[in-house]
Amino acid sequence: MEIISLFSGCGGFKQAGFDIKWHNEFDKHIVPTLKKNFNRDNIDIRDIRVINSKEIPSCFGGGTALSILE
Repeated sequence: MEIISLFSGCGGFKQAGFDIKWHNEFDKHIVPTLKKNFNRDNIDIRDIRVINSKEIPSCFGGGTALSILE
């Protein structure tokens, strides 16, 4: 199942069998490990408060991933 990962940490969802389409992690101490473990092209290191929900890939139910929170 494709998912997005907010506050990704080191990326534990992968070990649970999920296909992570997009990561968000802002903690400067964790980002290097996340980048080592995953494709750097789908890691967003901005503060989640400044990311527009339209920038987050859709991966369930259509629309944007955060549309349920808006």
